[in-house]
Amino acid sequence: MKEVRVCSALRLTLVYALVGVAWILLTDQLQAALSGDQAELTAVQTLKGWVFIFGSSVFIFFLLKREFMCFRDIELAREESERTLLTLMEDLPGMAYRRQVDPSWSMDFVSEGCKELTGYEPSALMRNETVAYFDLIHPEDRDSLWSSIQVSLEQNRPYQLVYRISPSNDMQKWVLEQGQGVYSPEGELICLGGFITDVTERIEAEQEVRRRAGQQEAFNAIVTASSRATDLSQLLTSVLQHTLNAFKLKLGVVWVLDYAEMQGLSPLSVHDVVKRLISAGGEIEEVQATSHWESMKEDADLARMEEFFSEVGIQASLTIPVLSEGRFIGGLLLADEHVREWSVEEIELGRVIGSQLGSAAERLVLLGTIQEQAYLLQRILDTVREGIFTLDSERRILVANPSARTYLSRIAGVGPGEILTQLGGHAFEEFLTPRKDGLPHEIEMDGKDASVFEIYPNPVEVDAEETGWTILVRDVTEVRQVQRRVQEQIRRGAVGQLAAGIAHDFNNIIAAIILYSEMVLGLSDLSTKGRQRMNTIIEQAHRAAELTRQILDFSRRGILEPHPMDLIPFMKEMVKLLERTLPENIRIRFNYEDDHYVVNTDPGRIQQVFMNLAVNARDAMPSGGMLTFILSHFELKDGDLPPLHDMPSGRWVQISVSDSGGGIPQEDLSNIFEPFFTTKAPGEGTGLGLAQVFGIVKQHEGFIGVTSQLGKGTTFDLYLPALSITALTGIITEEGELKAGEMETILVVEDDDAMREALVEMLKLMNYVALCAKDGREALEIFEGEPPIDLVLSDLVMPEMGGVALYGILKDKYPDVKMVVMTGYPLAEKGKDLLERGIVAWLQKPLDSDTLARTLRKVLSQ
Repeated sequence: MKEVRVCSALRLTLVYALVGVAWILLTDQLQAALSGDQAELTAVQTLKGWVFIFGSSVFIFFLLKREFMCFRDIELAREESERTLLTLMEDLPGMAYRRQVDPSWSMDFVSEGCKELTGYEPSALMRNETVAYFDLIHPEDRDSLWSSIQVSLEQNRPYQLVYRISPSNDMQKWVLEQGQGVYSPEGELICLGGFITDVTERIEAEQEVRRRAGQQEAFNAIVTASSRATDLSQLLTSVLQHTLNAFKLKLGVVWVLDYAEMQGLSPLSVHDVVKRLISAGGEIEEVQATSHWESMKEDADLARMEEFFSEVGIQASLTIPVLSEGRFIGGLLLADEHVREWSVEEIELGRVIGSQLGSAAERLVLLGTIQEQAYLLQRILDTVREGIFTLDSERRILVANPSARTYLSRIAGVGPGEILTQLGGHAFEEFLTPRKDGLPHEIEMDGKDASVFEIYPNPVEVDAEETGWTILVRDVTEVRQVQRRVQEQIRRGAVGQLAAGIAHDFNNIIAAIILYSEMVLGLSDLSTKGRQRMNTIIEQAHRAAELTRQILDFSRRGILEPHPMDLIPFMKEMVKLLERTLPENIRIRFNYEDDHYVVNTDPGRIQQVFMNLAVNARDAMPSGGMLTFILSHFELKDGDLPPLHDMPSGRWVQISVSDSGGGIPQEDLSNIFEPFFTTKAPGEGTGLGLAQVFGIVKQHEGFIGVTSQLGKGTTFDLYLPALSITALTGIITEEGELKAGEMETILVVEDDDAMREALVEMLKLMNYVALCAKDGREALEIFEGEPPIDLVLSDLVMPEMGGVALYGILKDKYPDVKMVVMTGYPLAEKGKDLLERGIVAWLQKPLDSDTLARTLRKVLSQ
C-alpha cells in the first residue's frame, strides 16, 4: 500500500508541474501579444497570478479527491478480499499457514482448519503457544521433511510433502503439505507459506490397492510355482517366501509331509519348530487367526501353542492348514512380532494359499511316484540287452532305450524324435504283418559289421483304437553264430561218432592187412613184381588208415601224445621237407624274431596240420608263388578284443601260413572247415584236409582263423598256448635202433580172429613166445594156468571183458604185471586215466610191425 501511495504523490507532482509550466508559457505569449502600458502589464500579470492560483487549486482539489476515492476503493477491496480469503480458508478441508524458516516449524499464522486437522486451536500452534507443530510430525518423517524443504528452497521452487502426524486424539493421519518461500523485494527469504490437508483416506486407499495388488501378485506367483515345481522342497521355499511378501511379514514356517521350510524363527531348527507346532496345534481343518498370543488363553485348542509363541517372540499368528482331498498333510504358520489384526480378506487369502499348496503337493507326490516308477522302468529298459522303443500314430520315435538307439542308428539311420519309415532298407509296413510261419521278422545287415536282427512289433491300443506301436529289436548275430557253431559241432560229432563206431573194426581189418603184408614182404623168395604189389597193398592200407584218422581228428576224437616242443627247429625241418615235396615254382619263406617258441604239441599231429595247409596252398598256386610261415608271440590281456571268438586272455604262439594264390571267395570262408566241403573239382579232394586241421588245432586247445582276398592270397593264423623255455627240460629224443625179442612170453588178447592171428604170427617172427585169448575172461584163465607171462598185449574194447577191466583184475593179483593196450577207438576217459598214471602203454590201430616192436621192447625194458 505504501508503494501505491508514493506512486500517486509522484504522479500528482508531475501533473502539477506540467500544468504550471504550460500556463506560464501560454500567458507569456499572450502578454507579449498585447501592446499595453506598464500598468496594464502589471494588472495582467496580477490577474495571471490569481487565475493560476485559483485554477491550480481547483485542479488540485479534483485530483486529490479522485486519488482519495481510489485509495478508499482499494482499501475496501482489500478488506473484502481478506474477509473472503479468511472465509475460504475456514471452509477449506485443511490448514493454511505462514511460518518461520527454522527446523522447529514455528507458526506465525494458521487458519481455522487447524482445529479439525490437528485437534488444536489455531492460537495453540501460533508461535508454539501450547504445542509445536513440529512435535506432531511422526519422528521417522521429520529429518526427511526438513531435507526436502531445504532442497526446494535452494532450487527456488515450491515443495510438496506427504507425511504422518499424530493429532491430539492420538489418531495418526497422513497429510499433504504444499508451500513455498515468501521473499522481500530484495530477494530475501522472509517466511514460508502454504497449505496442509488431510489425505489419510487417499493414502490408505492407495495402500490397500497396493496391498491387494501385492497379494494378488504373490498368489499368482504361488500358482505359477505350484504348476512348474518338480520338487516339493523347492515348492515350499517359494510358497513361504511369496506368502510372507503378500502379508508383509518376516516370520513363517511351512511343512508338508516330511518336508519343511522356515524363515526368521531361528535359533530353533525348522524340524524343532514343526515338531512343537504339531504337538501343540495338532491337525487343524480351518484357518486360525490370533491378534495377540495372550488371547489364545480363551481358546482351549490354541492355548497349547501359547508357550511356544511366547518363547519365540510371536505376538500375532495366522495358522493355515494344508489339506489334500480333505486330509491334513501339513500347515503354514505366518507370524508377526507385533499385535496385528487379521482382515477377512487376509484370512481368505491364507485359506486359498493353503488349498493351492495342498493341490500342488498332491500333484508333486503323485509326480514323484510316477517319476520313481519311470526311473525304475528306465533302469530296467537301460539294462535290457534287447532294443525297445515306442512309436506314436505318426510313427515318430517317442522313447528308446540305449540298445534301441544303437540298433535304430544302424538299421534305420534315425533316433528319438524322428519318424521311422524303414528298417534295414525295407518299408516299415512290412514288419507290421505277422509272418505265416509264426516266426519274428528278420533283418540282415551286410558290410563290415554284418548283423542279424529280429523284429517284434506290438500295437498299442487305447479304447480299442490303435495309437502306436512298441517295437522289440533283438541282435541275434551271436545267437546265429552260436547256432552255426553248434550245428557244426553236431555234424562233426555225428561224423566223429560214426568214425569212432567203425574205427575199431575197420582198423582191425587194416591192421591185419598191414601185418600180413609185412610178413609176406619178409619172405626171401618173393619176386620183384610181388614185392611191388605188396608195397602197394601196404601203402593203400595206410591211406585207408589215414582217412579214418582224419575223420577222428576233425571230430576231436584222435589220440595225441603232446609234449613241450620248440617250433623253430621243428619248422626248419618242416620247410626242408616241403622244399623237397612241393613244386619248384613255389618258394618257401620262414620268418621269426625270438629264439624260442615253445608249445605243448604232438609233433606228428601238428606236422599233419602244416602238411595239409601246404597242400592247400600248392593247389591255390598252380603257376607257382610264395608260401610263407611266420612265428610270433602274441599276448591277449584282459579286456582286449580277441582276434578270434571265445579266445581267452594269455600268452600265445601265433603261426601264420600265407600263400599268394587266387584267394577264397567270401561266401566260402565260413564253410572251409566243414567236413567234406571242398571247392576243388570232383576227384581232386575229399574235403577233409582243413577239417582235420581244425580238429587237431582244437585238440591242442588252440584257435585257427582265416582271411582271404581274391587275387591276393589266403592267410591261416594258428594260435597255440605258449610255454616257457624251461618246459623243454627232459624231452625224450629219438629212440635207438630196433631190437628183436628175447623169447619173452606175450599174451595176445583180441576178439577179432584175423587180427589176433596176425599178431601171434608177427610176434613169433619177432622172437617172442605168443599166447592168445579172444576176450578178458579167457585171458585170466590162461594167465593163471600158464608159466609166468612177461607182458599182456590186449585190445581195449572187447565183449564179455575189455582191456581196462582185465588190467584192473590182473593188477590186484599181480602188481608187477605189464600191459600194452591196443585200440581202434579214440581213448575213452578211463583209458586216458590209465595212461596218465603211467601204468600202461598204448598202440593205435592200425599198427605196423615197426611200431609194435619198438613199443614192446620199451615196455619190457622198464
